[in-house]
This record gives sequence, structure tokens and C-alpha cells, in this order.
Amino acid sequence: NLTTNNVITCILYLVIGILLCALRTGLLNILMTVIGILFIAYGVYDVIKNRDNIAKGIIEITIGVVILVLGWTIGTIVLLVFGILITLKGVLDLINNIKEKKGTIDLINAIVTIVVGIILCVAPFAIGDIICIIVGVIFIINGILALFGEKLA
Repeated sequence: NLTTNNVITCILYLVIGILLCALRTGLLNILMTVIGILFIAYGVYDVIKNRDNIAKGIIEITIGVVILVLGWTIGTIVLLVFGILITLKGVLDLINNIKEKKGTIDLINAIVTIVVGIILCVAPFAIGDIICIIVGVIFIINGILALFGEKLA
């Protein structure tokens, strides 16, 4: 039995999934811009409407400006640090696998981890695009399965 709520949920899953697959990290860019603008607008509203608590509005405006100006910079730094840590983990796993003469699967896993870490350091948004596509496909599948009363994740 499909309720109106279920149909809306299915449609939202499908739309979000399609947008993630089509726009990839561009969707995240749009979302950060919208969130930054909303913080600024809400802050301006608070400064004008609530003269007793101007500090709250100024803080909201500041958060909005930081999101607009530094949003991707902060994201890039986080991805770079994450990439370095993943690369180090892969290198340590590789050294451990060679020392302990582990199997081929463990060796391949360590090498793949190193490659993913290096890609995150060199081209962080390429990985971001891949992740967005994977998440988008999961959303699409969830939307389709929800029509039949099932959920994937």
C-alpha cells in the first residue's frame, strides 16, 4: 500500500539520486551557496528584527560569508588531510603485508588504498564525483525499491 508520504519519499529519493548523478560535486557547490545565502539572509533578518540580540545576526552573517568564501577551501583541506592519512595507512599496510608475507588480496588492498589516498591528494573532487554518483545510484535504487515497499539502506 503506497501512501502519499511513501510516494513523496520515492520521488525525493529519485530526484536527489538523479541530481547527484548528473551534477555530482556541482550539486554540493549549489547547496553550499544556498546555505551560505540563507545564513546571511537569516542574519540580516535577525539584525533588523531583533535589535536586542544583534550579535546573533552578526554571527549568522559571518557563518554565511565563511561558507560562501571558504566552503570549498575547507573541504579541499579536509580531503587533502584525509588523502594523506589514507595514503599513510596504505603504505603501513603494504609494509606490514610484505614483512608478514600476507596473501595477494591483502597486498592488492594496500595498493588500492595507496592509490585512493594519492588520488584524494591530487584530485580530491574526482573522488567526490565518484562518491556522488555512487550515492546517487543508491538513492535511485532506494526510490525504486520504496515503490515496492522495500529499502536497500
